[in-house]
Amino acid sequence: MTKNFLNIQEISQNIENIDFRNPNNHRAINDVILGAECGSYLNGLEEIGHQNVKFIREKCLKFYITAAIEIRNRFPFESDFLKKLNVFRPRTALYNHHRETSFRDISYIASQLNGFDERQIKIQWGHLYNDFSFEQKIRHSKSNFDEMWKKILKSFSPRRFPQLQSLTNAVRSLPHSNADPGRAFSVLTDLKTKKR
Repeated sequence: MTKNFLNIQEISQNIENIDFRNPNNHRAINDVILGAECGSYLNGLEEIGHQNVKFIREKCLKFYITAAIEIRNRFPFESDFLKKLNVFRPRTALYNHHRETSFRDISYIASQLNGFDERQIKIQWGHLYNDFSFEQKIRHSKSNFDEMWKKILKSFSPRRFPQLQSLTNAVRSLPHSNADPGRAFSVLTDLKTKKR
Protein backbone atom coordinates (compact mmCIF):
# COMPACT_ATOMS: atom_id res chain seq x y z
CA MET A 1 0.00 0.00 0.00
CA THR A 2 2.82 2.42 0.82
CA LYS A 3 4.05 2.20 -2.77
CA ASN A 4 0.85 4.02 -3.75
CA PHE A 5 1.83 7.25 -2.01
CA LEU A 6 5.49 7.17 -0.96
CA ASN A 7 8.54 8.12 -3.02
CA ILE A 8 10.56 5.13 -4.21
CA GLN A 9 13.53 5.91 -1.91
CA GLU A 10 11.23 5.85 1.12
CA ILE A 11 9.75 2.46 0.22
CA SER A 12 13.18 0.84 0.36
CA GLN A 13 13.64 1.93 3.99
CA ASN A 14 12.68 -0.10 7.03
CA ILE A 15 8.97 0.62 7.56
CA GLU A 16 9.58 1.35 11.24
CA ASN A 17 11.74 4.36 10.31
CA ILE A 18 9.50 6.02 7.72
CA ASP A 19 7.81 9.29 8.63
CA PHE A 20 4.53 8.79 6.78
CA ARG A 21 3.30 12.30 7.62
CA ASN A 22 6.32 14.08 6.11
CA PRO A 23 5.20 15.58 2.76
CA ASN A 24 8.78 15.32 1.46
CA ASN A 25 8.35 11.53 1.55
CA HIS A 26 5.17 11.58 -0.57
CA ARG A 27 4.69 11.38 -4.30
CA ALA A 28 3.32 14.50 -5.97
CA ILE A 29 -0.42 14.68 -5.28
CA ASN A 30 -1.30 13.84 -8.91
CA ASP A 31 1.08 10.85 -8.83
CA VAL A 32 -0.57 9.19 -5.82
CA ILE A 33 -1.94 5.87 -7.08
CA LEU A 34 -5.65 5.55 -6.39
CA GLY A 35 -6.43 2.60 -8.63
CA ALA A 36 -7.30 2.59 -12.32
CA GLU A 37 -11.01 3.37 -12.03
CA CYS A 38 -10.64 6.11 -9.44
CA GLY A 39 -7.69 7.65 -11.28
CA SER A 40 -9.51 7.79 -14.62
CA TYR A 41 -12.66 9.11 -12.92
CA LEU A 42 -10.71 11.94 -11.28
CA ASN A 43 -8.84 12.68 -14.52
CA GLY A 44 -12.23 12.95 -16.27
CA LEU A 45 -13.45 15.36 -13.60
CA GLU A 46 -10.28 17.43 -14.01
CA GLU A 47 -10.81 17.67 -17.76
CA ILE A 48 -14.23 19.22 -17.28
CA GLY A 49 -12.85 21.63 -14.67
CA HIS A 50 -14.31 20.11 -11.51
CA GLN A 51 -13.16 22.09 -8.47
CA ASN A 52 -12.79 19.35 -5.84
CA VAL A 53 -10.39 16.93 -7.57
CA LYS A 54 -7.35 18.11 -5.61
CA PHE A 55 -9.36 17.95 -2.37
CA ILE A 56 -10.40 14.35 -3.15
CA ARG A 57 -6.80 13.36 -3.92
CA GLU A 58 -5.65 14.96 -0.65
CA LYS A 59 -8.32 13.03 1.29
CA CYS A 60 -7.17 9.77 -0.34
CA LEU A 61 -3.56 10.59 0.55
CA LYS A 62 -4.62 11.31 4.13
CA PHE A 63 -6.36 7.91 4.21
CA TYR A 64 -3.18 6.18 2.98
CA ILE A 65 -1.10 7.96 5.62
CA THR A 66 -3.49 7.03 8.43
CA ALA A 67 -3.75 3.42 7.24
CA ALA A 68 0.04 3.06 7.02
CA ILE A 69 0.52 4.48 10.52
CA GLU A 70 -2.19 2.23 11.98
CA ILE A 71 -0.77 -0.87 10.28
CA ARG A 72 2.70 -0.05 11.58
CA ASN A 73 1.35 0.51 15.10
CA ARG A 74 -0.50 -2.81 15.13
CA PHE A 75 1.98 -5.08 13.37
CA PRO A 76 4.37 -6.94 15.71
CA PHE A 77 7.58 -6.23 13.77
CA GLU A 78 9.77 -7.53 16.58
CA SER A 79 8.02 -10.91 16.83
CA ASP A 80 10.62 -13.68 16.67
CA PHE A 81 7.97 -16.07 15.42
CA LEU A 82 7.09 -13.89 12.43
CA LYS A 83 10.74 -13.24 11.60
CA LYS A 84 11.51 -16.94 11.66
CA LEU A 85 8.68 -17.74 9.24
CA ASN A 86 10.99 -16.47 6.48
CA VAL A 87 12.65 -19.88 6.62
CA PHE A 88 9.75 -21.22 4.53
CA ARG A 89 10.45 -18.83 1.65
CA PRO A 90 12.01 -20.37 -1.47
CA ARG A 91 15.45 -18.83 -1.06
CA THR A 92 15.85 -20.62 2.28
CA ALA A 93 13.65 -23.69 1.91
CA LEU A 94 14.96 -24.66 -1.52
CA TYR A 95 18.30 -22.93 -2.05
CA ASN A 96 19.98 -22.45 1.33
CA HIS A 97 22.42 -25.31 1.90
CA HIS A 98 23.07 -24.35 5.56
CA ARG A 99 20.36 -26.70 6.79
CA GLU A 100 21.54 -26.73 10.42
CA THR A 101 21.27 -22.95 10.63
CA SER A 102 17.87 -22.75 8.95
CA PHE A 103 16.60 -25.68 11.01
CA ARG A 104 16.95 -23.58 14.18
CA ASP A 105 14.13 -21.39 12.85
CA ILE A 106 12.08 -24.45 11.87
CA SER A 107 12.61 -25.90 15.35
CA TYR A 108 11.49 -22.65 16.99
CA ILE A 109 8.32 -22.52 14.87
CA ALA A 110 7.54 -26.21 15.53
CA SER A 111 7.99 -25.69 19.28
CA GLN A 112 5.63 -22.71 19.24
CA LEU A 113 2.94 -24.61 17.34
CA ASN A 114 3.41 -27.82 19.39
CA GLY A 115 2.82 -31.44 18.50
CA PHE A 116 5.61 -31.99 15.97
CA ASP A 117 8.44 -34.53 15.95
CA GLU A 118 11.39 -32.18 15.56
CA ARG A 119 13.84 -35.03 14.99
CA GLN A 120 11.82 -36.18 11.96
CA ILE A 121 11.36 -32.61 10.73
CA LYS A 122 15.12 -32.11 10.88
CA ILE A 123 15.71 -35.19 8.72
CA GLN A 124 13.00 -34.15 6.26
CA TRP A 125 14.28 -30.56 6.12
CA GLY A 126 17.71 -31.91 5.16
CA HIS A 127 16.23 -34.09 2.41
CA LEU A 128 14.20 -31.21 1.00
CA TYR A 129 17.34 -29.40 -0.20
CA ASN A 130 18.73 -32.46 -2.00
CA ASP A 131 15.55 -33.91 -3.48
CA PHE A 132 14.99 -31.30 -6.18
CA SER A 133 17.01 -30.39 -9.26
CA PHE A 134 17.95 -26.77 -9.81
CA GLU A 135 15.28 -26.51 -12.54
CA GLN A 136 12.61 -27.90 -10.22
CA LYS A 137 13.62 -25.42 -7.52
CA ILE A 138 13.31 -22.55 -9.99
CA ARG A 139 9.88 -23.79 -11.10
CA HIS A 140 8.64 -24.17 -7.52
CA SER A 141 9.99 -20.81 -6.38
CA LYS A 142 8.01 -18.95 -9.06
CA SER A 143 4.76 -19.95 -7.34
CA ASN A 144 3.20 -18.08 -4.45
CA PHE A 145 3.86 -19.41 -0.96
CA ASP A 146 0.85 -21.75 -0.72
CA GLU A 147 1.19 -23.12 -4.24
CA MET A 148 4.92 -23.67 -3.82
CA TRP A 149 4.45 -25.80 -0.72
CA LYS A 150 1.54 -27.73 -2.22
CA LYS A 151 3.68 -28.58 -5.27
CA ILE A 152 6.71 -29.51 -3.18
CA LEU A 153 4.78 -31.78 -0.88
CA LYS A 154 2.83 -33.42 -3.72
CA SER A 155 6.05 -34.13 -5.65
CA PHE A 156 6.70 -37.17 -3.49
CA SER A 157 4.65 -39.77 -1.73
CA PRO A 158 2.99 -38.57 1.49
CA ARG A 159 5.48 -40.68 3.43
CA ARG A 160 8.47 -38.60 2.24
CA PHE A 161 7.79 -35.46 4.30
CA PRO A 162 4.90 -36.22 6.70
CA GLN A 163 6.08 -34.06 9.63
CA LEU A 164 7.27 -31.24 7.39
CA GLN A 165 3.95 -31.38 5.57
CA SER A 166 2.04 -31.10 8.85
CA LEU A 167 4.19 -28.17 9.95
CA THR A 168 3.87 -26.27 6.66
CA ASN A 169 0.11 -26.91 6.65
CA ALA A 170 -0.06 -25.44 10.16
CA VAL A 171 1.93 -22.39 9.03
CA ARG A 172 -0.19 -22.00 5.89
CA SER A 173 -3.35 -22.08 8.01
CA LEU A 174 -2.26 -19.22 10.29
CA PRO A 175 -4.59 -16.24 9.91
CA HIS A 176 -3.25 -13.48 7.67
CA SER A 177 -5.10 -10.91 9.74
CA ASN A 178 -7.21 -10.71 12.85
CA ALA A 179 -10.39 -10.46 10.75
CA ASP A 180 -11.20 -14.19 10.83
CA PRO A 181 -10.88 -14.55 14.61
CA GLY A 182 -12.82 -11.31 14.98
CA ARG A 183 -15.63 -12.71 12.86
CA ALA A 184 -15.64 -15.91 14.89
CA PHE A 185 -15.99 -13.98 18.15
CA SER A 186 -18.73 -11.88 16.57
CA VAL A 187 -20.64 -15.02 15.55
CA LEU A 188 -20.24 -16.45 19.05
CA THR A 189 -21.57 -13.24 20.56
CA ASP A 190 -24.56 -13.34 18.19
CA LEU A 191 -25.28 -16.95 19.09
CA LYS A 192 -25.15 -16.23 22.80
CA THR A 193 -27.40 -13.21 22.37
CA LYS A 194 -29.96 -15.20 20.34
CA LYS A 195 -30.04 -17.96 22.97
CA ARG A 196 -31.03 -15.48 25.66
